[in-house]
Amino acid sequence: MATTTLTRPAEFVSSLDLAPAPRNAKALLGAPPKRLSVTTDAPSAKLDAGSIVSFVAGVGEQAQSDVLNSTLLAQLNSDYMYDREKQTEDWYKNYVYVLGKVGWVIQGFEFQKYDTSSQGLTMDKVVVEILETMMIGNELAIAASAIKALNSLSGDDGRIKLFGHSSSSNSGGSFQISSATEQNGTVAMKLGAFYMSYKTSQTDVLWWHYKSANVDIYKSGQGVTLDHDVYGQVRQSIITKLGDKAKTFVDDLPI
Repeated sequence: MATTTLTRPAEFVSSLDLAPAPRNAKALLGAPPKRLSVTTDAPSAKLDAGSIVSFVAGVGEQAQSDVLNSTLLAQLNSDYMYDREKQTEDWYKNYVYVLGKVGWVIQGFEFQKYDTSSQGLTMDKVVVEILETMMIGNELAIAASAIKALNSLSGDDGRIKLFGHSSSSNSGGSFQISSATEQNGTVAMKLGAFYMSYKTSQTDVLWWHYKSANVDIYKSGQGVTLDHDVYGQVRQSIITKLGDKAKTFVDDLPI
């Protein structure tokens, strides 16, 4: 059942509580983020708290802003409501609920345990392997490039620290990877969601070597579309609610 029915949508957004920026945000992220670059005629990618969001060529500036703001809103409200690592299923239920309430048409969101014979791969390669079942063509290539771009950053880069802060702990990890398109004014997104629990302590959610005996991986993915009539009612409310948090939690990923 689609989840876009709204009653007083702007009031819904205004009523949400959001997790604050980290108290040590300055030390965590380093220098304040520079103004985000916006590319519409070429592929691009952004780090959005615990999400890696990529855009194929042709996604307009407004559409990119809508994707980033709505997914950040859902993350920060879920972070306020639940512990992302200890209450992961509840966290994701709320995440999907918020996305649906602000205009994303979502047909269910079921997680399945991921089983593979692959051993010795780093987790980013395992994630790309999973994305191959969800995305095709440019969507997959650009999402994979965005993961590679994050991996290429130095360990003291603020974006690495931001993603780690938002997506992982020593005992588990939870993150989203998506690829957005826009055709004839319709914004769509292939949304891949992941969570995992470690049997041995880890510090980097995507860059350590996978061994099936050491981790349980759960995945969910589907195509979702944005109802412009609904989102038009909440766009400004979301911008207002996020305030300066968008500057703290969103940054460029050069691909």
